[in-house]
Amino acid sequence: MVDDNEDEKQEFAEAIEKLGLDIEMLYARDAKELFDYLEKETNINLIFLDINLPVMDGKKCLKELKSNEKYNHIPVLVYTVSQSIEDIEEVFQGGAHYYAVKPYARVNFMETLKLIFGIDWTVEQSIPPREQFVINLAFI
Repeated sequence: MVDDNEDEKQEFAEAIEKLGLDIEMLYARDAKELFDYLEKETNINLIFLDINLPVMDGKKCLKELKSNEKYNHIPVLVYTVSQSIEDIEEVFQGGAHYYAVKPYARVNFMETLKLIFGIDWTVEQSIPPREQFVINLAFI
């Protein structure tokens, strides 16, 4: 997970635990820290990437990931509060696997994570069609 907000990282970790998911999480505060992890860790199955990051934003980070042969096979799920059509289109074109809108309500947050981790990220996943690309349970 790449996010500079410590509270969101903590909430994410608590939700993973409550859902009983057997997932080892690594947290990076920014793109530099992510790329440092990627140099050391070879078994990363999914990258949760916030758009609003310091120094290099998530969209630029996605471009770096997808243009690098060492990392371009790792699925990237953009996880952000932005519901901007421009942001969605840019990361879809940039090779992200999904675009998940961060829900405000705790129950919707848990449902979003259930949906995301219902996918087996240990096997290669194709990018879904545009109409299935956005996961937005923010207001249901």
